[in-house]
Amino acid sequence: MLEVAGERLQAGGMQNGRLTVAYHRSLPAASRSFDLAFSGWSIAYLVSWSHSPAWQAELDKALSEMKRVLRPGGTIVLLETLGTGFESPHPPEMLLEYFHALEAAGFEKRWIRTDYRFDTLQEAQELAQFFFGDELVEQVIQKEWLILPECTGIWWKRV
Repeated sequence: MLEVAGERLQAGGMQNGRLTVAYHRSLPAASRSFDLAFSGWSIAYLVSWSHSPAWQAELDKALSEMKRVLRPGGTIVLLETLGTGFESPHPPEMLLEYFHALEAAGFEKRWIRTDYRFDTLQEAQELAQFFFGDELVEQVIQKEWLILPECTGIWWKRV
């Protein structure tokens, strides 16, 4: 994904970007070195995998680290799921506190559709099974979805 993103950024004329995989709470970058810190569908795992009250402290660490690497006026952008298999937002219950915490921290929010498109019903079934499990596969089969609806939240904050 990073390779594709890099190629598209270069094709669009962006020559000074840097894409990398990093540990949210310890970014491999100098302080005040970026204008944009972007995380897609990943910080929510601090919440969903910990299943403990410690998620708030881990979220604070990640956001502080993102702020550290941003220049004044830089922006944090976070993408997270607002529901797979739904045509309008239907956020997972386990992420509601996280989303409220972002808003309490001053993040603005919008949502967009980021549907999955498949060439065949078999491909839809296989990939939905791999990523989302039995319940969603049943919907794919029942509704013969070649387009699996997905809603994505976009949170952003200028620091």
